[in-house]
Amino acid sequence: MNVTKKNLATFILGFFTLWLFAWILHQAMVFGMHWWGSSQSNIELGYWLSMKFLVWLVYPYYYWHTHVPRIWDFIGLSKTTAKRGYQWGSIAVVIWIALSWVMVLLKHQHFASTFTWPMYVYVALLTPIMEEVVFRGYMIAGVLACKVEGKIANLITTGLFLLVHILGWSFQGVLWANLSSTAWISITLFSLVAGFIRIHSGSLRSSILLHIGNNAFGGFVK
Repeated sequence: MNVTKKNLATFILGFFTLWLFAWILHQAMVFGMHWWGSSQSNIELGYWLSMKFLVWLVYPYYYWHTHVPRIWDFIGLSKTTAKRGYQWGSIAVVIWIALSWVMVLLKHQHFASTFTWPMYVYVALLTPIMEEVVFRGYMIAGVLACKVEGKIANLITTGLFLLVHILGWSFQGVLWANLSSTAWISITLFSLVAGFIRIHSGSLRSSILLHIGNNAFGGFVK
């Protein structure tokens, strides 16, 4: 894939513009259907699943517009790195969940299901895959293709990963609460670890596994 700083910057700007529009459209949708009651949760799940599919998967594919095998190799889904990706990802998941368990105990939290099963599948499986494809896939690979050092590429991608969460927090009305707590620190640390194993394993599978493990565990912490 022919990646330059200009077309990479355009891709990132286009992604955030589309995601901002998705949030604006969501706010308008919620305003128009506040009287729908309990059915709203199912509508929101369908909405966000559709938006993430369009913005996080369809948009990148058509933006770079090349053959699927080349895209898979570019974002880190080559078969040659699959074994190494699963190894790095499995080790990272075990360590991350062990540390998360310790944090749960220190914070005196408890375990309980916090989502319905459809929402849990969305949060614990679909969201990690789509987010990793964009951030540790297209974006980090694009930055590396511009001859940027791995550590710097990881920092840049982490900044963008935090930014997309800040965007969501702004529309959810929890921005200052999360910035004044450890929420943004947790996301930053997670992204740095995910980027580290993605770069050193050469496989996107490693960070996808870590992300799935993180979200699956978090779905049972209350």
